[in-house]
Amino acid sequence: MQARAILLRAFAATVTAAILAACGAAAHTHTAPVRLRFSSPGDGARVEASDATVSGVVSPRDARVLVVGHAVDPSADGSFSTSVPLVPGTNLVDVIASAPHAQPVMTTIRVIRYVLVSVPDVTGENPSHAAAAIRNAGLRPQLEGDSNPFAFLLPFSEQICAQSPNGGARVSPASTVTLQIGKLC
Repeated sequence: MQARAILLRAFAATVTAAILAACGAAAHTHTAPVRLRFSSPGDGARVEASDATVSGVVSPRDARVLVVGHAVDPSADGSFSTSVPLVPGTNLVDVIASAPHAQPVMTTIRVIRYVLVSVPDVTGENPSHAAAAIRNAGLRPQLEGDSNPFAFLLPFSEQICAQSPNGGARVSPASTVTLQIGKLC
């Protein structure tokens, strides 16, 4: 019986020691969170180009960076850079950075691609043809009549005497082009 009591005490002591050792014994590795800073483009940047260069710095330096789902290898100092294709309008560029034993970070920046339209030169043309050419270019014509009160007496056909902006100018789609109508320009 005495041997059994000794075994029970030894067993209880072992279990107690194991329980006490397990309490708070888990190793907690505290690593700095992943940090992500952009150099370019800024959120809401407006560009005309068909692509944008996304660049920045990630920390820790061994972090993995994904830009629009494509892996980008940071350099030794943590900087990264890659080109991203853009479609006309607002583009959302997702950047994700992660590292072992650290909380990942995700940021989305907006890059707005403007596709400018060339204004057709319609001076000297018939007003209805000129307005159609402006509409076909994705612009809005605004016709302004002749300011000469005796223009109706002239035997000439109306034509576009002036336009603003001038032909060849590059403007945003749906911009208004003012067309000045007259019989004598």
